[in-house]
Amino acid sequence: MRVRKQGVRGAHPKDIVKFAERNTPPGSRDAYVQVARAASVTVDFLVRLNELLMADAATSRRPVHRHASSLDTALTWVMLLPDVAFPDAALSIEIKPKHGLLPSAPGLHPVKQTACRFCMHQLLKQAQGKVVRASAYCPLDLFSNDKARIARALTSLSSTPQNNLRVFSSCTEAGDSLEHSAEHSMAADQLDLVVELLHSHVDLLDDLKAMHAKDTLDIEGVFALSQLHAAIVGFISCSESEQQVEDGMMPVSQTLGQVLPMLSTDLSRQLAMYMPHALLTNTDVNVELWTELTIGQFQTVYSHVLDSFLVATTFKDCSVLLSLRPVPSLVSITPPDAGCSSERQLQLSNGHHHHTATWNGQTYEVVVAIVDLDIKAHKPVAAYYAQDQGIVRHFASIQSTWSSANSLN
Repeated sequence: MRVRKQGVRGAHPKDIVKFAERNTPPGSRDAYVQVARAASVTVDFLVRLNELLMADAATSRRPVHRHASSLDTALTWVMLLPDVAFPDAALSIEIKPKHGLLPSAPGLHPVKQTACRFCMHQLLKQAQGKVVRASAYCPLDLFSNDKARIARALTSLSSTPQNNLRVFSSCTEAGDSLEHSAEHSMAADQLDLVVELLHSHVDLLDDLKAMHAKDTLDIEGVFALSQLHAAIVGFISCSESEQQVEDGMMPVSQTLGQVLPMLSTDLSRQLAMYMPHALLTNTDVNVELWTELTIGQFQTVYSHVLDSFLVATTFKDCSVLLSLRPVPSLVSITPPDAGCSSERQLQLSNGHHHHTATWNGQTYEVVVAIVDLDIKAHKPVAAYYAQDQGIVRHFASIQSTWSSANSLN
């Protein structure tokens, strides 16, 4: 069960569920997407649950960083998610993969072709004192479809996990790394198994990357289109009387070519870069030149671009859960030297699919799930753009030093 914390902004649980149902990675529903269910609860239930959490904080059973967090007892809707844990001994791993590819839209800041967004953001966080050291993890390694680079990604996450990696063994959080010592350690062959699963199992990473690719314009392009949209709304409100609006005489038939003279030179230049690219991914309009778009058609294009950006942003911030449980009673269906293989099992009664994977003669029951699909619509485009430009400016200021350091690795 997922309950909203006090002071946290976000979409309503019912809207989050609808969003997840509408935006499923290609071919993945039966394999690993775990769609939640919205449920109504009473205020009394939330108050009692909050009291239990506060009691756990007092007895140190709750993580220290959550001691001050209380529940929003006014929001009487919660989300119920499928249970992806096993009742007995198992290893469970939560990974926040982040951005899986470099942006390809034209006209973007050149540093975006040099380093990925996550790596640049890590360097800014380090400079701001938000992290002691930048993460060694690069999402491009994890999404590379290369086993050596996937292994490097997991090793890097192990050394600098931050909030991008959590490991649990037998329902207990196993420290800060995949190689944590003592009883919660993860053996080398288990790490190899996780690499194999991420490389070949149910096309998880490829499907996530496909969702990331829905952001075809990057926030720079989305922001430029949002500026045009805001300008058009302003022109309409200034030029049309209330009666004309009521009579349906808003100038939605005017073309963007007619609007351009009223825009700044810089915005016109940006639109000339981004609008042709936006039309490539929009099949709802059919024009040869973007300047021939009517205001009504542009609003359709902008709505599509914004929706795609929010979908991609949501999947860039989701989590991947992997639960592995040795099953000695199952007979291996693959010779030990054949590597890792997976076979779909019958659907279980709780509604999500389990798989089996054989590795070095040991058969594992495996559950893979994508979770935390919280729609990001509550955050304005301008806020995304401001954050992006802060990241880019900082990286540009240290790029030569960063490039020299990385050339030695």
